[in-house]
Amino acid sequence: MTASIGSILSVARTALTAHQAAIGVVSHNIANATTDGYSRQRAELIPGRPLNTPVGGVGTGVFVADIGRLRDRILDHSYREETSGSGYWNRRASVLGEVEALHGDITTGNLPAALDSFWNAWSDLSNDPTSSTARVVVRQAGEQVVQQLRRLSTGIDRVGAGVALRLGQEVGDINRIATEIGALNVQIVAAEAGGSTAADLRDARDRAIDRLASFANVNVAERSSGSVGVSIAGVNIVDGAEVTRVVANTSGGVWTLRSERGVTFSPVGGSVGAAMDVLNGDLPAAKAQLDTLARSLAEAVNGVHRTGMNAAGQTDVLFFDDQGDPTTITAQSLSLSAAVRANAQAIAAGTPATDAGTGLPTYGAGRNDVALALGSLRDAPVASLGGRSIADSYASQVSDLGAEIRAARDAVATHDVLASQAELRRSSVSGVSIDEELVQLIRFQNAYSAAARLVTTADEMLQTILDMKR
Repeated sequence: MTASIGSILSVARTALTAHQAAIGVVSHNIANATTDGYSRQRAELIPGRPLNTPVGGVGTGVFVADIGRLRDRILDHSYREETSGSGYWNRRASVLGEVEALHGDITTGNLPAALDSFWNAWSDLSNDPTSSTARVVVRQAGEQVVQQLRRLSTGIDRVGAGVALRLGQEVGDINRIATEIGALNVQIVAAEAGGSTAADLRDARDRAIDRLASFANVNVAERSSGSVGVSIAGVNIVDGAEVTRVVANTSGGVWTLRSERGVTFSPVGGSVGAAMDVLNGDLPAAKAQLDTLARSLAEAVNGVHRTGMNAAGQTDVLFFDDQGDPTTITAQSLSLSAAVRANAQAIAAGTPATDAGTGLPTYGAGRNDVALALGSLRDAPVASLGGRSIADSYASQVSDLGAEIRAARDAVATHDVLASQAELRRSSVSGVSIDEELVQLIRFQNAYSAAARLVTTADEMLQTILDMKR
């Protein structure tokens, strides 16, 4: 038995149906040619199971086995890895740039200018050690130094508060995206239960994972059911329909990212990882450097000033308040001593003279050695600052910060280039080429037309048979 006219019509019908579906897929690709994250789809055509006949197998037509999508998991992983790296260094560069902006220019910024005015005020006092006005200027210059150190310390705290606020928002974004991925897992498993591929749903899930990669370094594991597991630092936050929320905690000034079950993620990567690294490392270190600078300034100035005698005959007068324990002085707590705040005439310009009659220490009106010594502290090495002067130590801090920012920006540029290259490679596999789709359209259109011609031919054959029976 050979193929009957009915079987020919049946084969033609399958061809019409299959190629119509293929043309529908092509039209869907063309419509989404500019849609971000869309993976081009292909109708997978397979031949029907042949019928066994005495003369051999007779084909039963063509069928659409699945509408699959073109996607490369390795390229997805490369893109997400570079996106995470870019997110990390971009956040780091941004935050450190905010800190750098607080300092201004290394040589003419607010604190360097205040320090210069402070040293100059002491030099001016040394030129006229009996001047009440010069002492007022010294006190005002000292207060300016105090205010600038406090401004920088407060500014770093403000930057940290902003980073912590953004960190909380991004952790919320991670949880929302994880919930979205979990919901898509459920939909995909249900849609693919019959053996077909839920291409558009998978694209939506991949777009969500791409967004997640900018916040943290993620790994994706495919499940046989069609769902995925998504993990950060080896800890699952999504496993099929199950979603584990993450929270950012701070304890003792140390920030950590943890799951709601108490598991700590480390390393985190991405912008969230950078935020925690900056909060835990860079900002506390910047404050500690300022605190050391303030403490060294107070100790150096007090050490010289307390050797002098003021017009009231007072010695051992502190210029800066030592708070009862000089080691507790910080940039935020630094202040002028109560005596100097109350009366600028408490400031000493020189060491005591010796009374000719009594041999006791007495105020030396023209003495200026203390003021000269304090003015020369501008360039004097300070042991607690590694043998550098106060100005050089501060300049070094700002220069080191600038070097960190340059390194971070260079890393951003590198990861951006690598991410762009990974996206180009991924697009070459998954992206829609209009030219290629038009070629496919012509191909399927010709096949559809041929199938329609086959129906016409079968109809003519049937008409011939009917004519023979008349």
